[in-house]
Amino acid sequence: MKLYRYSLYNALGLGLPLVFAIFSIPYLLGELGDAQFGVLTLIWAMVSYFGLFDLGLGRAMTQLISPLFLKDSEVNRKKAGEIAFNGNLLLLLLGTGVLVILLLFGDTITANIEGMSNYSQFQQTIVVVALTMPAIMLTNGLRGILEANNDFAIVNLIRLPMGIWNFIGPCAVCYLFSSNLFLITVSLALGRWVATFVHLYFVFGMLSKKKIQFTFSATHTKLLVSSGGWMAVSNVISSLMGYLDRFIIAFSLSALAVSYYSIPHEMITKLWIIPTAITASIFPTFSNKINIMQRKVVFKKAVLLNLIFILPICLIVMVFAKDILSLWINSGFSTNSYKVLIILSLGMLIGSFASVPYTAMQAMGYQKKTALIHCCELVVFVGVIYFLTVTYGVIGAAIAWTIRAVIDTAVMYYFYNKYNKVESSYEC
Repeated sequence: MKLYRYSLYNALGLGLPLVFAIFSIPYLLGELGDAQFGVLTLIWAMVSYFGLFDLGLGRAMTQLISPLFLKDSEVNRKKAGEIAFNGNLLLLLLGTGVLVILLLFGDTITANIEGMSNYSQFQQTIVVVALTMPAIMLTNGLRGILEANNDFAIVNLIRLPMGIWNFIGPCAVCYLFSSNLFLITVSLALGRWVATFVHLYFVFGMLSKKKIQFTFSATHTKLLVSSGGWMAVSNVISSLMGYLDRFIIAFSLSALAVSYYSIPHEMITKLWIIPTAITASIFPTFSNKINIMQRKVVFKKAVLLNLIFILPICLIVMVFAKDILSLWINSGFSTNSYKVLIILSLGMLIGSFASVPYTAMQAMGYQKKTALIHCCELVVFVGVIYFLTVTYGVIGAAIAWTIRAVIDTAVMYYFYNKYNKVESSYEC
């Protein structure tokens, strides 16, 4: 029952903001125009993607601290405090490092996007995105501590308004001021920093109740980096493959073409909230070294939940793609994008099932394996998506994304079954 409850909390925290997205995206598209809205989706992508350069420390803290919370002792409390402090200190340093990188190379990113009419404004937004990086990184670590304690209700009480602001903030700027990308990015940055301080408040409260204090110790730094490093490689590459298509379209086609691809992409990939909600709930459980029978039960429940919710939605979208986009945006936009939506829906349906074995393997300690799998996939994916995008446009990009989803799902299930048998032999 806890899996269902925690998954529900996560689904609500991730999913309810989509109600606001349904109404805000057409409004923003009308205010900004196709090209500027395409740039806004790139800004959203950068905020989401660069947040994954956390060396996997957020999830590593969940993995390492969760077993310590189960068995209360002075030694475990001390170790939990050291891991929590070290992890967040590293994340703050990493956020500062990404900030510097974006400031140094922001102009290069801007100069290579086709169809941009206001380069100076976009350069200013890159600076604001850069200043947001420490907050994004630190939030990952603080969330990891709360999830280690199964505080999914608190996590999502914070996540919900932050997710809503991601869409309402830009609309408020357009309505009250102007369709200025710089001001829109400032509003998003302020939301991220507020969320970070709210996370801090709840983390300090929870640790205080457990009589745990933040304490520095170099002892656990290597353990954190070792555990999280391979998670980071896997997470970064996986997300890169999820966002790479937009940047290839922007560089090889135009910012306008990004809109025709990114809106159906944003729409269908929001369904990731379902596997994300489920896998976030099972990660602490698998981290606690449960036995083979418990793993089977939890794994089957997670797959079944994913199937129940993902399958009907994807089928409906595939059948009524053109009508949905016509009603949501307009008929002209639908003509250019509905085939993209159909193809991406198929990829979403298949690819969502990869998240369960992927998460289970990471929690069981096979982070290096998932990272190497994604490294191999990336080598193939870059060539395929570039060729198909240049040859067939946005349709080709959608086909490449779906091919990657099919391959990833098949490979993840194969290796999960392989390593699950290894774990079973250890238990015997």
